[in-house]
Amino acid sequence: MKLVHTSDLHLGIYLFSLSLLPFQQKLARVITDCAESENADCIIISGDVYNTKDPSGESVKAFDGFIKELFSAKRHIPVIIISGNHDYAPRLSVHSSLLESCGLHIRGTLSDYLRPVEKGDAQIYCLPFFTVSEVKAIAAAENSEDEIKIESQTDAFRYLTDRIKENWNNSKKHIIAAHCFAVGGITSDSEKATKSALSARLAGGAQLTDASLFADFDYAALGHLHSAQTIDSGGKAVVRYSGTPLPYSFSEGNEYSNGFPPKIREKSLSVFDTDTRVLKAVPVENILSLKTVSGSLEEITAMAADTRENEYVRLIFTDRATAAGLSDTISSLYPNKLVADCRPQSLGGARDSVTAEQVKGMSAEELAERFITEYHKREFTDEMRKWISDAVTANERDDR
Repeated sequence: MKLVHTSDLHLGIYLFSLSLLPFQQKLARVITDCAESENADCIIISGDVYNTKDPSGESVKAFDGFIKELFSAKRHIPVIIISGNHDYAPRLSVHSSLLESCGLHIRGTLSDYLRPVEKGDAQIYCLPFFTVSEVKAIAAAENSEDEIKIESQTDAFRYLTDRIKENWNNSKKHIIAAHCFAVGGITSDSEKATKSALSARLAGGAQLTDASLFADFDYAALGHLHSAQTIDSGGKAVVRYSGTPLPYSFSEGNEYSNGFPPKIREKSLSVFDTDTRVLKAVPVENILSLKTVSGSLEEITAMAADTRENEYVRLIFTDRATAAGLSDTISSLYPNKLVADCRPQSLGGARDSVTAEQVKGMSAEELAERFITEYHKREFTDEMRKWISDAVTANERDDR
């Protein structure tokens, strides 16, 4: 069996002031074309269909059109969708029982975790996003006489995957779709859960999942992390994050800096064949491209000619050049500019950082000089020195 795997659509997400919904509406055709050209037997979307648990009417309408497009293929290709941490499972899985007869399998909760979607020679098990307490409740109901210790996400996944393996058909291939943070995964800037995930690492990894729990499966179609990557399971399983099909932060886009080769990052769909065990990434092209351009004002001006029409741009200026009408000039050169930052290069060698105790003993003038020279990378002039002196004197005269 061959499958097309994607995840984390985040319908309705914004990048700065830009709504990405018009670009996301084009994704269904790309996914359908990929499934047809690859002669795929099913499509798996591993969670985070929406960007919020309370999606806008436009986002819900876009999802409706998305599903309609997925079922417009010449062949009947079943679609399997699980909920992610950004989805409200009851809303996502409304009418799911009825829709299964049409080939649309939406699994929002764990109620059917032991009931696989059967396709060809494969059983596809679905583990939508869940909490440890939910699995504790399931374990208590299934083992009324025995207490099962479940304290972490790994414990929860171990319980669920062990139960699945006890019940599966050994003569079949086995695929699991899950929405989780597997140990060894790499995050990107567009993941709102990045900080909590990193905190989880520091807290002992309670919210992380051991990838070895998927080792006995043939393929683990994971969602949650936005960069396409394959995780080592220590077994036969191909554990794969498809990543988002579109870039949702500039850290996922291309980077151009004058004098350096560009860093090109492609978004893709993952295609896996259970017979040959071949995994390949099919690029998603010509929908949305994000680009970071860094350099001096002169260098950034010169690189404007290399920007394509569908590229949205972040500019990083490495000098402090200013001029009347500069903003209008840059906007005319980069009409798709979303944000501009100024990160000047250092005026000289970096000084040693100061401790909190040292700061307490520094004068206002010394603090200002360190701030201006190290943070803003500017020279601390005599005029600035006078401003600080005057401000301190005025403050001493006024208790306020």
